[in-house]
Amino acid sequence: MTNNEIELAHLKMENDRLRNECAKSYQEKEDGMSLNYTLSEQVKDLQEEVNSLKMRRNVDDFEELVKHSCTCDSCGATISGIRYKCGHCADFDLCGFCIGANHDDNHAFLKIRSPVHIDSNVVLLSPFRHYPSSLIHSGIYCDICGKSPICGIRYKCGNCRDFDVCGKCEVNISKLHDKSHIFIKLNRPVYPDIGFENTPLLPNFTLSINF
Repeated sequence: MTNNEIELAHLKMENDRLRNECAKSYQEKEDGMSLNYTLSEQVKDLQEEVNSLKMRRNVDDFEELVKHSCTCDSCGATISGIRYKCGHCADFDLCGFCIGANHDDNHAFLKIRSPVHIDSNVVLLSPFRHYPSSLIHSGIYCDICGKSPICGIRYKCGNCRDFDVCGKCEVNISKLHDKSHIFIKLNRPVYPDIGFENTPLLPNFTLSINF
């Protein structure tokens, strides 16, 4: 090899090394941003639950705190406000205060705002396959703000073929989407198996007469 060819080979090797370092640095930065974003969304979720407990209905247009016909399987209290129902268990519910209670990490919860009748003997969702150690929902974007990809918590509408929102937009989802639809709370990315994407995952539920 000539000196020029040797120098060119060294330059290519150095270029490849720098590319790899940049890619690694970018991924570490992305992972860090994803983690921070996730923690931020969790704080917002908790704040939303606190705000929901302050709701009352009277002649001044305040909304009464809705009550669900079930109890929290962690604290035992009747669930008011937002009900979190495990989609992979036949009969397991948590209130807004206990949503962080210990439960199977591979199970996804339904975030239910309005009281609905759900058969407690039926498992609503098939098992999901999760990506290991990832907080980024690759290829999934928020259908409201357009954020792509969704990082942290992803909310997938269980009654639409393909409708997803990020944690930030889900806070006001009752004003932006069909109120009768129920969203599935996905803390981790899942594999797009057959029957998961582009198809409704939940049936249409009947509103409770006690609402």
